[in-house]
Amino acid sequence: MNSVSYHLHQISGFWFFLFAGVYFLFLLVLSLRFYFKSEKGSLSDFFLAGRNLSFFPLALTSMASLYSATTLVGFSAKAYRTGFSAMAMILLMLSLVGFSLLIAPKIYALSQKNEYITISDFFSHRFQSEKLSFFLSLALFISMLIYITVNLKAVLAIASLQSFFSPFAILSIVVVSILIYEMLGGCRSVVWSDAIQGLIMLAGCWLVFFLLFRSLGGFDVALQNLQKVKPEFWEVPKQGAIREWLSAIFIIGIGASIFPHSIQRIFAARSKNVLRGSFCFLAITPLLITLPILFIGIFGHLVDLDLGKTESEGVVIRVLYYIVGEMPHMTWAISLFGLAIFAAIMSTLDSVLLAMSGFLTKNVVLPFIPKAKASHTSLITKLSSLFIMLLCVGFALSLPKTIWLLTLFQGSLLVQCFPAVLIGLYSSQRRVFPVFLGFIAGMLFLILVVLANSLGIGGISLAPYGFGVGAWALLINCICIACTWSYGIGFRKA
Repeated sequence: MNSVSYHLHQISGFWFFLFAGVYFLFLLVLSLRFYFKSEKGSLSDFFLAGRNLSFFPLALTSMASLYSATTLVGFSAKAYRTGFSAMAMILLMLSLVGFSLLIAPKIYALSQKNEYITISDFFSHRFQSEKLSFFLSLALFISMLIYITVNLKAVLAIASLQSFFSPFAILSIVVVSILIYEMLGGCRSVVWSDAIQGLIMLAGCWLVFFLLFRSLGGFDVALQNLQKVKPEFWEVPKQGAIREWLSAIFIIGIGASIFPHSIQRIFAARSKNVLRGSFCFLAITPLLITLPILFIGIFGHLVDLDLGKTESEGVVIRVLYYIVGEMPHMTWAISLFGLAIFAAIMSTLDSVLLAMSGFLTKNVVLPFIPKAKASHTSLITKLSSLFIMLLCVGFALSLPKTIWLLTLFQGSLLVQCFPAVLIGLYSSQRRVFPVFLGFIAGMLFLILVVLANSLGIGGISLAPYGFGVGAWALLINCICIACTWSYGIGFRKA
């Protein structure tokens, strides 16, 4: 057995499956407890935990849902390639909190007064237009569908690194586990499982951080060695890189602030003070999670200097190999980080799945069954979750490995709904036509540019002048709204 195979075997060995077994057993017990305490047939109870989440579970579930495997694996890869300029990702994660604060206080007050379950309820109530609400909700639904698919593909990729079970078997375990605890306990199960997953993420990230620098001889020694092998990391970023970061901060910050599962967490808060406290906690999470992950990626050059762009996606795994090689007795700690990666994926999947099943149940199915019994409502919610998950598993297994375009399209879809959210919250004249026209114009531009780029037509870039296509689509969206609004075209006050 070569050294790489040996390390893979260690990471996927006894300790990992021991931790995973205890973890899944705990989730099952927790779900059963909430199942017997839940109010059967109540949408508010199932999807929002009775609007009674306290600070601790709300803060931790918000953190766990925000930081997925994309953070643990993708951020470290970006840091490996770009060096200390990747510290802009801390600002990127802070921007999520900043943009969310534009929305959270106002939409929370409206949700308490009007008993929203999903963001679609907000659109329908504020604009009084089923057509506009449908298209906005459809864009958000497709975005969430893509998001779950991408994370399921991440499960397959990571599962391929272990040698005990096939990647499909690991994917099946993750999917079935999520479905079981979500169907049994609804939002309460999801929230408390996210809380546990968030703590595992924190512990895993900092444990690997300290073990890496211990194995490298300390932070000072590692910093000096890094300056010798990568002196360009100390150079001032070029203007193109700065534009790229500004675009990412703007687009990702806006998109994540209106992600439906994040909005549902706002609806579920017990009080304004609880909501305010959870955002204060989120404001420090970039230092708690993003910072150690970025350092692991940057100092990964001292572990393996010559990783290409594709290979850099595995820099965290290579760091784990290195630590196990230097400190074989710490295999259990590395296994904990492996579990943290799966926990990060699950904490995102379960939250997004709950938001999607809420939309499908409340806004698609139940309008056709207005007098559905409580038992029927409960069954519909479970079948909605099962249908969505099976659909996403099919996509994950059939889509090609390169899914960057899907990820880009998913974020850009979210952004096109942001003007509608702001107008719905703050405008006294919620005009339907300008919002609808702006949304359609932005979406058409986005789709045409992505298609032209994927087909190689005209050499069209996905980031004209250094700014992402989503930002340009949002600009067109806002210009259309401003022009039709100013001239009163299609005026109708909702």
